[in-house]
Amino acid sequence: MRLAHGFAHGSLGVLMAGMLSGCFFGSNESSSSTWIKRLRPGNMPQGADLVYLDMATLERPWGDDYLDGPVWAGIDEQVLTSEKKALLEENGMRVGIVSGIVPPELQAMLTSERFCINPRRSHLRLGTSHLANLGERKLTCELKVQPHLDAEKKSFTFQTAQLAIQITPSTQSDGRLRLHIVPQVQHGEKAHWAAVNVGGTNSWALNNQRPTEKYEDLGFDAMVGLNEYLVIGTRRQRKDSFGFHSFADPQARNPVQRILVIRTGQTQPNTGQVAADDAGDKPINMLMLPLASQATTSVRGQKP
Repeated sequence: MRLAHGFAHGSLGVLMAGMLSGCFFGSNESSSSTWIKRLRPGNMPQGADLVYLDMATLERPWGDDYLDGPVWAGIDEQVLTSEKKALLEENGMRVGIVSGIVPPELQAMLTSERFCINPRRSHLRLGTSHLANLGERKLTCELKVQPHLDAEKKSFTFQTAQLAIQITPSTQSDGRLRLHIVPQVQHGEKAHWAAVNVGGTNSWALNNQRPTEKYEDLGFDAMVGLNEYLVIGTRRQRKDSFGFHSFADPQARNPVQRILVIRTGQTQPNTGQVAADDAGDKPINMLMLPLASQATTSVRGQKP
């Protein structure tokens, strides 16, 4: 396969650099030694209902076709119902799962400090939510949202807008995690005081939250198994959509397009805590087996 923008002759160098960068999406477990030290058992929350989300934004220059097309050849987009997939497409969002061997160029990006932006890990309890911001805050954001396939698109204009997705995990009987994901926009300034009604009496309370528009109709469920990546991106031609504003920024000083990659897992269900191995620097269940290192692969949902 032809690799864009010099990956053909430099992919090995990028991979080697990634091993030294500390990015937890690396192709070698030792590549996580830097960031993993901050996740030692004594510094982490504990509990049988604890899950973690590994997230990284992959970024390429605007006009580079890879994130708009070729990357999706190695991603299973048939993970949503046809109706939900079509609705998200209308709103500029693409969703899929990577299972098995990661396509070489995608793996190279996951291990590259240049293209793998702000990899981070978040812990949360089952049933609670995590807010993942998408892109930079925009002074003015004009977008169109189609709540249903048979509905007209509605236009919205937000000032000081931050687009994001709210992620709420729950467990499945097959061991996978269900991630319920809802797009939303925070906008305006924080309302320091808000009117509340307590016991039939109106009063004022301190409220340090920004106004938020949640698009529940665009929410979807993604089932993510061990050593699988959930990928969320956009289509370049869906301008003024939620997905486009979240993952494309052609007007920036350095125009870019992005995708969001999410990996997830649980702590040990029997002990309810994160244990450490004998070396003390690789907490068990916190460092998944990298997908690219699996020698045998089968169809998603089946055992090798």
